[in-house]
Amino acid sequence: MIMMTKEKGFTLIELLVVIAVIGILSGLVMVSMNDAKDAGYDAKRKAHMSTLRKAIIMYNVDHGGVYPIESTECNIGNNCATLAAALVPAYLNSLPTDPISGYYKYQTPANGSDFTITITLANSTTYSYTYSTGYSSGSGSSYVSTCTNSATLTCTEIPIGTTEVAYKYTLSGSTTGTTTLTLPTGISLVEYLVVGGGGAGGSSWGGGGGAGGYLTNFGGTKISPTGNISITVGAGGTVGTYRSNAGANSVISGSGFTTVTASGGGGGGSATGGESVATGGGSGGGSYGDGVSGGVANGTPSSQGNAGGGGANANPGGGGGANAVGTIGNSSSSGNGGNGISNSITGVATAYAGGGSGGTYNTTVGTGGTGGGGTGGRASPIAACTSGTNDLGGGGGGGLYNVASNGCVGGSGVVIIRFTKP
Repeated sequence: MIMMTKEKGFTLIELLVVIAVIGILSGLVMVSMNDAKDAGYDAKRKAHMSTLRKAIIMYNVDHGGVYPIESTECNIGNNCATLAAALVPAYLNSLPTDPISGYYKYQTPANGSDFTITITLANSTTYSYTYSTGYSSGSGSSYVSTCTNSATLTCTEIPIGTTEVAYKYTLSGSTTGTTTLTLPTGISLVEYLVVGGGGAGGSSWGGGGGAGGYLTNFGGTKISPTGNISITVGAGGTVGTYRSNAGANSVISGSGFTTVTASGGGGGGSATGGESVATGGGSGGGSYGDGVSGGVANGTPSSQGNAGGGGANANPGGGGGANAVGTIGNSSSSGNGGNGISNSITGVATAYAGGGSGGTYNTTVGTGGTGGGGTGGRASPIAACTSGTNDLGGGGGGGLYNVASNGCVGGSGVVIIRFTKP
């Protein structure tokens, strides 16, 4: 008789344990594979950075010590037009891009004296190379933007390199506007530029409008706000019947720092009324009837602006600018507007607060000051005046030789707040 034997099999518990172990081992293998892939992608990213760094330095050597200028941070291979034109095909066949998705970042100062390349690694940390300081890495910024528009002001956020940012506040309409800025968490030190509204140019053979007051701590001692910052941006001055109106003040105020008030520029004089002496901004230029001594009568220079030029017996003077007085009109030309001041608080050098030039009955009209100063009207051939430039606080140009010829309005002011991201 044949005996049947019964073989022992695996129990259900044993099978479950084996399946669990296999699952764990598979997970470990997958994690290990993903880590290896991430490490490979990061190695490629760093190799791309090295390739870009060498090409940019070679360009610098061949072009007088200047790097390809991209003053606003751009995406390499997407919108770095200057960098692409500089490197391809002279130094690279093409610009590298991230092996997964996205782009590497590139930025220089406005003068091209340095450069920064930034990549984002697989773990979302940033890795940067700056020529002047070398390599650096971080866990990423905790910065969250608080740049928002109000009913009357527009806020524009301007990245400056990889670590700093500026908020630029400008009028969204034609009247003075206000808002409140809540600084991002972790911000304790701030730089500012505050420019008042420019004065309007005088009518009927009128003097140029004075530039808005100019105040800044950029490059100096920073302020330390301990709460919200109240911001006011002044409108440009409007044209008056006799003498034109001054611009409105621009202001920042809050706890922890002294209120900063940039006065509006004075309005230019007209044939029927004297010029406006500004309390802090540039003073308006005198009309033709003010005489040569009008340049003194328009007010003394202050920390915010300068005096307007007097009107000679023939032509009106120019409005004062942040950096220079308006010049006196003479027998052949109206006075020039005083020049404004260049400031790089946004990362790009920009002139602010130029005075407007006076109007003339001649063929030669004075020039508006750098920084948005308007140009006066001209009688022969007839050309109307131009307004001061908005967001720069420029003074308006004076009206030409015609009783019915109005001057031009002043440009609106601006407030810019800059800080280092946490």
